[in-house]
Amino acid sequence: MASPNLNQRLEIGHLAARSFVRTAGAAMGAAFRSRLAPMRTVGCTIRVVPSDLRSVDPGVFEELRSGHLGLAGTVQEIAGRSPFGVAPPTLAWARELHGFTWLGGLRAAELPEAAALARQLVDDWRQRFRASPGGMGTAADPLVAARRVTAWLTSSGFLLDGADDQFYSSFTRALALEIEALSAASRHAAFGYPKLACLLAEMLAGLSLAGRERSLPRLEARLIAELDQQLLPDGGHASRNPEVVADILIDLLPIRECYGADIREAPDQMARHIARMQQHLRSLVFESGELARFNGVTGSRLEEVATALAIGSAPPSPPASNVGASGYARLSRGATTLVVDCAPPPPLLFAADAHAGCLSFELEHAGRRIVANAGFPGRTNRQAAADARATASHSTLCLDDGSSARLLKSPTLDRLLGAPPLTGLERVSARIDERDGALVLVASHDGYLAAHGLVHERTLTLSADGARLEGCDRLRPPHGTLRLKRDLPVAVRFHLPPGTIATSLPDGRLQLSPASGPAWIATSPAARMTIEAATRFSSSAIRQPALQLVIRAATHGDTELPWCLERT
Repeated sequence: MASPNLNQRLEIGHLAARSFVRTAGAAMGAAFRSRLAPMRTVGCTIRVVPSDLRSVDPGVFEELRSGHLGLAGTVQEIAGRSPFGVAPPTLAWARELHGFTWLGGLRAAELPEAAALARQLVDDWRQRFRASPGGMGTAADPLVAARRVTAWLTSSGFLLDGADDQFYSSFTRALALEIEALSAASRHAAFGYPKLACLLAEMLAGLSLAGRERSLPRLEARLIAELDQQLLPDGGHASRNPEVVADILIDLLPIRECYGADIREAPDQMARHIARMQQHLRSLVFESGELARFNGVTGSRLEEVATALAIGSAPPSPPASNVGASGYARLSRGATTLVVDCAPPPPLLFAADAHAGCLSFELEHAGRRIVANAGFPGRTNRQAAADARATASHSTLCLDDGSSARLLKSPTLDRLLGAPPLTGLERVSARIDERDGALVLVASHDGYLAAHGLVHERTLTLSADGARLEGCDRLRPPHGTLRLKRDLPVAVRFHLPPGTIATSLPDGRLQLSPASGPAWIATSPAARMTIEAATRFSSSAIRQPALQLVIRAATHGDTELPWCLERT
């Protein structure tokens, strides 16, 4: 890990001061509300039931009836007890439990018994936190609270249809208190997406409930200001995490729908942000429907990504375009698509999930991934998350077993952001040219300059028919010549997706055979390419065995490593 420099220390101090002021104010407000909560008896009136665009698991009802509950990739035995009364197996499981997104699964069961169980569980949670609106511990986390308010709003029709007067009264009162608690919690939400998620949930409540018209202009102004701050000109998020863009769209599209139900116009800025986000997301989705795995993408959101793109009319992605503000290049020819990370880590405020994968790429042909990155397990296992963020977990060059960017050692930032941010790589250049129908990307970064005096330059050429990808990785000094004191090991990695079989051919070439479709041949004329074990990360399982192709060599200061992937 790297230690912060002077400018970073000043920035950390500024962020810490902002966080202290917000937290102090929120704590005072929470104490005041907790004293008034027992005296409040007025609930809220639900005027519009917003759409729920998040994917649902209709098997949740049968799971609960059989005495267990699977959330965040972990199954916990319930055995007749309330899920809120058992020790959570993981933090991620607890966050999903208290976020109530699983209510959609009970709703999807379309059974009276499922509705009754949903009411029972909501009422159980309400009674456990009767004296503490907004919850305590994990339940009080602002992002979890935002998920809970959104889930209660989108499932309100399901919960209240056929409910008795007592549940109606207790639920609407609890919902009103949760929205008030969320309003305060949003003031001290973690910087970045969690703060935006709170504002999105508040805005949804303002449009869905009667009697909140006066608050709408204020909420609208705060939401637009936060969108303006966090979204980049090309529709990407400041974190450079494409999955965050999908999350924002999933929450923002129902808000736009509620405007229509209220016969009022959504702000023009909101419509523009939605259009740009959909265009950006489309540029990072392969034909298979999967997002490219960069900077925190877990790969488990196929249905939600498809939903976020289905609502609207974003034009299809062009075969190639200049690298936008989000720093991703997309090259398409024939049935082959290539996506490349061509940017440094984002600002510290948004870098808690950023990966050291600059110049890494993913390749898909005819809906089958050929080369991928290793993915991300989420933050719940810190060591696995750190390993997933390293350069070695990406399909790019790794010098001296190090990473092109490093995690920043700062307990303050770790606390404020929830994970250490990435830093250390500053300059990246990239351009796309067309030569005789082929697309050529030439990019470089300075991630190894400070430690070793070398720049990594990568050239990728996708043939006109998409059947051949030629690459060349070069290490060179920024000026003149350089002779290192000792040779340094170099590894160019190509991580393979699950189901791909890698075979060594008699002539030394390697064959990649996906589960279906044509095989690809990998060659490297300058150094031997080998098949090695690797690790794949996902939200459903922390580590999975996988394979990678690796070109291993040594550099004394200026080295070129050409390679080729060609369809059979």
